[in-house]
Amino acid sequence: MTIATFFSLLINIAVGIYFARYYPRQVERQFRGRRVPPFFAVLAAILRPIGYLLIIASAGYAVYIGITG
Repeated sequence: MTIATFFSLLINIAVGIYFARYYPRQVERQFRGRRVPPFFAVLAAILRPIGYLLIIASAGYAVYIGITG
Protein backbone atom coordinates (compact mmCIF):
# COMPACT_ATOMS: atom_id res chain seq x y z
CA MET A 1 0.00 0.00 0.00
CA THR A 2 1.46 3.32 -1.01
CA ILE A 3 1.40 6.41 1.15
CA ALA A 4 -1.11 8.02 -1.23
CA THR A 5 -3.47 5.06 -0.91
CA PHE A 6 -3.13 5.13 2.87
CA PHE A 7 -3.99 8.83 3.08
CA SER A 8 -6.85 8.40 0.63
CA LEU A 9 -8.33 5.65 2.79
CA LEU A 10 -7.79 7.71 5.92
CA ILE A 11 -9.62 10.69 4.39
CA ASN A 12 -12.47 8.45 3.16
CA ILE A 13 -12.92 6.95 6.62
CA ALA A 14 -12.85 10.41 8.22
CA VAL A 15 -15.52 11.67 5.81
CA GLY A 16 -17.59 8.55 6.47
CA ILE A 17 -17.40 9.15 10.22
CA TYR A 18 -18.43 12.77 9.70
CA PHE A 19 -21.45 11.75 7.61
CA ALA A 20 -22.46 8.86 9.85
CA ARG A 21 -21.93 10.33 13.30
CA TYR A 22 -21.20 14.04 13.44
CA TYR A 23 -23.51 15.66 10.87
CA PRO A 24 -26.82 14.10 12.06
CA ARG A 25 -26.01 15.04 15.66
CA GLN A 26 -25.06 18.55 14.60
CA VAL A 27 -28.42 18.98 12.86
CA GLU A 28 -30.25 17.74 15.95
CA ARG A 29 -28.34 20.16 18.18
CA GLN A 30 -28.78 23.09 15.84
CA PHE A 31 -32.55 22.71 15.73
CA ARG A 32 -33.10 21.51 19.30
CA GLY A 33 -36.51 22.56 20.49
CA ARG A 34 -37.56 23.69 17.02
CA ARG A 35 -38.87 21.92 13.96
CA VAL A 36 -36.09 20.64 11.72
CA PRO A 37 -36.58 21.88 8.14
CA PRO A 38 -37.48 18.96 5.85
CA PHE A 39 -34.38 19.37 3.69
CA PHE A 40 -32.02 18.98 6.65
CA ALA A 41 -34.01 16.07 8.09
CA VAL A 42 -33.85 14.19 4.77
CA LEU A 43 -30.18 15.06 4.31
CA ALA A 44 -29.30 13.78 7.79
CA ALA A 45 -31.29 10.59 7.18
CA ILE A 46 -29.60 9.95 3.83
CA LEU A 47 -26.05 10.79 4.86
CA ARG A 48 -25.96 8.45 7.86
CA PRO A 49 -26.14 5.20 5.83
CA ILE A 50 -23.90 6.68 3.12
CA GLY A 51 -21.30 7.41 5.79
CA TYR A 52 -21.42 3.87 7.11
CA LEU A 53 -21.18 2.48 3.56
CA LEU A 54 -18.14 4.68 2.90
CA ILE A 55 -16.46 3.40 6.06
CA ILE A 56 -17.21 -0.23 5.17
CA ALA A 57 -16.07 0.20 1.57
CA SER A 58 -12.84 1.90 2.63
CA ALA A 59 -12.09 -0.74 5.24
CA GLY A 60 -12.86 -3.50 2.74
CA TYR A 61 -10.55 -1.92 0.20
CA ALA A 62 -7.80 -1.63 2.80
CA VAL A 63 -8.15 -5.34 3.61
CA TYR A 64 -8.15 -6.20 -0.10
CA ILE A 65 -4.96 -4.17 -0.68
CA GLY A 66 -3.42 -5.76 2.40
CA ILE A 67 -4.14 -9.27 1.16
CA THR A 68 -3.19 -8.78 -2.50
CA GLY A 69 -0.25 -6.53 -1.82
